[in-house]
Amino acid sequence: MINAVSNVSFRGTEQASDWQQLIESEGQYTQKPTQPAKPDQVDLSNKPEKKGKAGKAIGWTLGTIIVAGLALFGLSRGNILKINKEAKGLAKVGSWLAEAGEWIGTKMIDPLRNLFKSKAAKETVEKVAKGAEKAADAAVETAEKAAS
Repeated sequence: MINAVSNVSFRGTEQASDWQQLIESEGQYTQKPTQPAKPDQVDLSNKPEKKGKAGKAIGWTLGTIIVAGLALFGLSRGNILKINKEAKGLAKVGSWLAEAGEWIGTKMIDPLRNLFKSKAAKETVEKVAKGAEKAADAAVETAEKAAS
């Protein structure tokens, strides 16, 4: 149904006084619903689940511990932090941090390094060592011949 219409003109036999009746009357294109329209329904079940803050906090904590451990490892291996058993005060804290860095290096980082070292690199080191040993033996023999 058309409720508000302005500037509409009709041609035909209808008088101007009957126009509103004509506008409100049912025509061939008018459809009346057989049942009242149901409201649309939305399925929100595929909405992503919200993650808790606990997982984020645990992740940040573990990440911070790993970065701090790597920093301690680097400082202790770089001889910036040195282990001193007789240190007192703030130097004792530095010594303790150096021990922690060394522990991280020996227990965690060195085993990881050994896992990723390639066999080719080990074979190359062994070949170089054998070559150096042969050269040293040859130098000793040459020195013995020259001395006699």
